[in-house]
Amino acid sequence: MSALEFVGDISVEGMLHALTIRSPIARGILKEIICSTLPDNYHLITAEHIPGENKLADFPMPILADKNLSYIGQPVAILVGPDASKLEELADDIDIYTEEEDALFTCHSYNPEDVIVHRNIISGDPDKVLEESGTVVSGTYSTGIQEHWYS
Repeated sequence: MSALEFVGDISVEGMLHALTIRSPIARGILKEIICSTLPDNYHLITAEHIPGENKLADFPMPILADKNLSYIGQPVAILVGPDASKLEELADDIDIYTEEEDALFTCHSYNPEDVIVHRNIISGDPDKVLEESGTVVSGTYSTGIQEHWYS
């Protein structure tokens, strides 16, 4: 058995570590992130530092929140540096200022601008099933952010 059992056990000279700074609120506006002067070789990356579009190539979810906060724990910044334990210490001094809004707990009171992803799911031959069915139920269904997807 190797002494290195986890990816986190790997260390090479010059390697940088990262720590995600996350939203403290369920829904609202990110007003400001205040970070005191960081030591040499430590950097705070926010959405404004991302060149191009702030999203994954194949998914419209923002990599880092730039204004709208949609869930507790949403990434708002990444703290980077050579010492992982120092990152924890520095993260304690980062202040996140927000304007909190009421969290969404139902799909019946959402703002269409809050919708991040639309999906249509078709399974099988819908025309054939509709022809053979005695009852047809139709509607629009939506859900909020699902916790099982991590950016």
